[in-house]
Amino acid sequence: SSQYKLLLGSVLQYISSQYKLLLGSVLHYISSQYKLLLGSVLQYISSQYKLLLGSVLHYISSQYKLLLGSVLHYISSQYKLLLGSVLQYISSQYKLLLGSVLHYISSQYKLLLGSVLHYISSQYKLLLGSVLHYISSQYKLLLGSVLHYISSQYKLLLGSVLQYISSQYKLLLGSVLQYINSQYKLLLGSVLQYISSQYKLLLGSVLQYINSQYKLLLGSVLQYISSQYKL
Repeated sequence: SSQYKLLLGSVLQYISSQYKLLLGSVLHYISSQYKLLLGSVLQYISSQYKLLLGSVLHYISSQYKLLLGSVLHYISSQYKLLLGSVLQYISSQYKLLLGSVLHYISSQYKLLLGSVLHYISSQYKLLLGSVLHYISSQYKLLLGSVLHYISSQYKLLLGSVLQYISSQYKLLLGSVLQYINSQYKLLLGSVLQYISSQYKLLLGSVLQYINSQYKLLLGSVLQYISSQYKL
């Protein structure tokens, strides 16, 4: 009986130590595989996230450049048309005014030509020179004022358009980045939750299998020892 108890104790101690070693090896293997899998998944998600972010930023930048080019081209064409119209209008009014002045002076000149031809001729030349000088100076001042006004309005309009486009671009970029970041966090949470649930199920199955095999082995050993002991 004492030898049986010693033998039984040794067998049980050996089986228990082997069971602990096996269980430790299995848990260590599962843990290392879980870490490798998790690292691979996180690395893949991070690389895909960087690629997606790069594509989105490149697309937004290209669209922004196209929009800015179209706006600047449209403003430049409208500015040229407006300037051409203003210059044409001023030129036509200048010609009409000059024609009216010359016609009026010519008619007055003809009326006075009979009596004071020499005097009128000298005064006519002086008057015509003064009138033409005055008209020319006023024309230059008017043209300078108009061009200065158009240039200032063009600069204000261009500044407003560029500021509006820049603000809309920043708002759009912020919204896109916020949306991508939220989707990335949701995806990462789902993947981690799925891996954790699968890890727990796998660990439970392995432990249940090892426990059942341990009980079967222990039962067989005890039955064998008992039969040998009876013999």
